[in-house]
Amino acid sequence: MDYKGDDKLEENDWGSIDKDTLPRRGRVISILNTDRPGTLKVNRPVYSQVTFEEIHGNRPTVKPEKKRICEQLRSTVASRFTCSKECTKNVFLEIFPFILIMKEYQFPRWLFGDLIAGMTVGIMHLPQGMAYALLASMPPIQGLYVSFFPVILYFFFGSSRHVSVGTFAVVCLMVGTIVDRETADWVSSTVSGQPNNSSVNGTGSPGSDHSKADEDPELIKIKIGIAMAVTLLTGLWQLCMGVCRLGFLTIYLSDPMISGFTTGAAIHVFTTQVKYIFGVRLLRQKEPFKLIKTYIDLFKNIPNTNVAALIIAVVCILVLVLVKECINNRFKEKMKMPIPIELILVVAGTVVSYLGKFEESFDVLTVGSVPTGIPAPSFPPVDRMGSLIADAFAIAVVSFTVSVSMAKILAKKSQLRDKC
Repeated sequence: MDYKGDDKLEENDWGSIDKDTLPRRGRVISILNTDRPGTLKVNRPVYSQVTFEEIHGNRPTVKPEKKRICEQLRSTVASRFTCSKECTKNVFLEIFPFILIMKEYQFPRWLFGDLIAGMTVGIMHLPQGMAYALLASMPPIQGLYVSFFPVILYFFFGSSRHVSVGTFAVVCLMVGTIVDRETADWVSSTVSGQPNNSSVNGTGSPGSDHSKADEDPELIKIKIGIAMAVTLLTGLWQLCMGVCRLGFLTIYLSDPMISGFTTGAAIHVFTTQVKYIFGVRLLRQKEPFKLIKTYIDLFKNIPNTNVAALIIAVVCILVLVLVKECINNRFKEKMKMPIPIELILVVAGTVVSYLGKFEESFDVLTVGSVPTGIPAPSFPPVDRMGSLIADAFAIAVVSFTVSVSMAKILAKKSQLRDKC
């Protein structure tokens, strides 16, 4: 059956068709019988959206006019940089997230727990900061500075409740490698002009961890300047990464990658501290296979082990493990606060070392005098920054990965997902 126009309609044995169901304005419709009974085939023109809306009485769709590229760019820039009161408020709260955090703070319910956590982290930063400063080839007091200022700044700018900003072993090792590389020529020229006064454990060798040149005030000043330059460049790199919104890269950090990274970092930390446990002084090893070479040198120096240093280290490790695992964890529900065994060990070790004169009597390495006060701020040397840009970028990526990795691990334990 063929149909043309609006009024002509024929009936077939399969029934009739309502006129209202057919399109108007002279559209051609062909309704044909098929070989199969009870089925039909409809041939009609293809509708566009505008034609369909015209036929069914809706308003015709008005196609938007194409804007020029300059107009589109101008409107986009204007919308992005329009500063309203609400926009200013959101930006300010995003830069200083502690405002919203403090508004939601449940006082005094969370106060006691936060005080205990703050004391624990602060106590841990004291020996850890001084120890990690040695990894970075810095005086111990520099580790205390690094442990003090970042924590205060992170309170204002940080957004993760699981991150404790401060010294970290891998970053300290990377900074120490850069410092040693940049000062190698100065150390070799200084040591070559002095007689090789070595002690029993070989402390006077140019490649050892504690040589005479390392105590030179001029060398210490140069090392601090290099570390400051690397730190400034690292901060600038991370600032650029934040402006470019590169934080989305953290979604590609899988759990196996994070676990492997933290395990490798723990191995490096243990390797850097094991020489102090045995009281031996090892040569600075160079890449590649630095880790393996360090252990080979360690086993060669086992006969020179300082028994007093080994006993002190073993006793401290046993006390820490017993108190933290057997007392604090076991009776934490009955105790108002955990035993601050870290602080007790630091104070007791300092008093015993002073009264027993361990450095003089048993040749045990001590931190020595720690200056008081905070030094005046100064700008790092600009002449060395050109050779440190690539190293600073590597440290920026590693430190960011470390913070995100630790935050994700702790958030996974507490079944939370924080923004880092």
